[in-house]
Amino acid sequence: MLGDAAMKKIIDYLRKNFPFILFLIQTILLTILLIAPGADMQSQMFNVYLIIAVMMVLLILPIGYAAAAIIENIILGGIYYLNQFLISVRNRPLNFMDIFCINDALNVRSNYSLIMTKTILVRLIISVLITAANCFLVIKFYKKKETKAFVKPVSAIVTAVLMGGLFTFYNTVGVKIGMVEEHVLTWDEGAYAAVHGIAYSFFCEYRNSKVMAPEGYSADAVKTIAEKYADNDGNEDIPTNIIVIMNESLADYSLFGETGFNGDPLEKIHALKGENFREGRLAVEVYGGYTCNSEFEFLTGCSLAFLNQNDIPYLKYKLNNVPSMGNDLEKYGYSSVPVHPYIGQEWRRNSIYPNWFTEEFISGEKFSDKQNSFDYDDIFKQGQYVNFGDDLEYLRRYISDAEDLRKVRKVTDELNSDNKKAFIFNITMQNHGGYDYKSAENMEIIDYTPDKEFNVYLTLTKYSAEAYLDYIDELRKSPEHTAVLMFGDHQPGILSDEPAKFYNSESDIKIMANKFIVPYMLWANYDIDWDVPEFLSINYLSAVLKENCGLKLEPMDVLRLKAMEEYPVLTNRFSVDKDGNYVDTNIVKNSGIIKEYEYMQYNRMFDK
Repeated sequence: MLGDAAMKKIIDYLRKNFPFILFLIQTILLTILLIAPGADMQSQMFNVYLIIAVMMVLLILPIGYAAAAIIENIILGGIYYLNQFLISVRNRPLNFMDIFCINDALNVRSNYSLIMTKTILVRLIISVLITAANCFLVIKFYKKKETKAFVKPVSAIVTAVLMGGLFTFYNTVGVKIGMVEEHVLTWDEGAYAAVHGIAYSFFCEYRNSKVMAPEGYSADAVKTIAEKYADNDGNEDIPTNIIVIMNESLADYSLFGETGFNGDPLEKIHALKGENFREGRLAVEVYGGYTCNSEFEFLTGCSLAFLNQNDIPYLKYKLNNVPSMGNDLEKYGYSSVPVHPYIGQEWRRNSIYPNWFTEEFISGEKFSDKQNSFDYDDIFKQGQYVNFGDDLEYLRRYISDAEDLRKVRKVTDELNSDNKKAFIFNITMQNHGGYDYKSAENMEIIDYTPDKEFNVYLTLTKYSAEAYLDYIDELRKSPEHTAVLMFGDHQPGILSDEPAKFYNSESDIKIMANKFIVPYMLWANYDIDWDVPEFLSINYLSAVLKENCGLKLEPMDVLRLKAMEEYPVLTNRFSVDKDGNYVDTNIVKNSGIIKEYEYMQYNRMFDK
């Protein structure tokens, strides 16, 4: 038993150093939140060292322990809760490229809500209580000197060693000896973060974010490749109008077998078979978001398989001089127009599109016939959609597909009336996540499944199908030959057992790949024999469309079509060869024609 004097000393010590003790307790709790239980030793070391480095930085600052604890909780706790929020709304964790997406995330924030689990709630309560205690300590002890003189210089040295040594070691020696993975797990970033911890997975994405010239690349090699694939003349029978509809979050779960749904939202589209209509499966790089990546691959013909996982070219690279489909079709007399019923600033489209299309970008601000003005600092109202005009039709908080396609038809007719051929690239917005049941009060929800959130999404796709069918009904009456391509940009990021049953697997690559497969469909109001593969990846799609429309192909188009014959699916996550075998993309990239493809892309993106 401790004597009274010893007990008094312990109590006095605890009372005197309580702010520092509370700071250490909080650091331990935050470490538990951010590291992954059962992770390998090098991952755990990285996560712990990084958290200690943050702690040391805070000790250097001219503030007390309590204030340091508050700042630490805001930074590290904020990272944890932001990660949990992203998992709940898009079924993906925080990753490196999210740094560049803050503005775009804020633009659609009102349609999402956090799924509050018991675990998150308990951790949040503890964080709030500790922060409240530290706030009290700041008020009570802010005038008292808490940090001993030697602590700050020692903290500065330790921090410099930890931060500099950690990143240098992991970037060099760590990679060579296998402590750091050269390639981040591409199938499931959530699983990777759960196994290795948020900090380590974030770091691995950072170190993989740099693009290097492919081995053996040279400008002369690219010139030789371009000459090799320059033999194509096209024909004179080309359509007056080419319409591309990239439909937000459009998925077709019947592509994966029996769905078990109470009905098929796309049933009437499937019934079009035989009427100058083809449909198939399209592999994309993204899931639950990052529309602009599907957009980038389609318009440029570049593949994200040659870039880094989770790259967002629209935000990361200078794309002004990268050729696009809009540039290509201008050579054949087409006026090219991008149409998107939402904010033009999203994904930097308003600065990229002027270099890729001949005509003005028609964003949501230009949809209404009324002259509306918008203050971008105050464009959002809590709980409401962005009102682009009272004369427009909305579903939930977004302009409906029906309204969107009416604008596409109007723009096309205006160009045709001036004797101009039209290429319209349309990105819909109606089906954008999240799919909160309360946000769908202005639409009748169909009970396709027991899951309410999933039913909101499936009902939206039914509305998309109806809008598409009404649109092509109008085109049937048009004398102008018009080809229409519609495809999904990605599947919806719904954290639910209903959609997950189509792709949940720990070992079957074909099932896991279903998460990145969406439908594509081609239709024309004139006789055409669509010669298209049933399954391909989005980087080939624009070349396939141009060939079927009889357009003269660029060397990059011919190269892509040849590459597609060998590997019809080429993505960062998986590839499929001509025999239907699922193969590792890192192995595929050593193939002769795929290496030529990579050289051409690097030249177009980085060596112009």
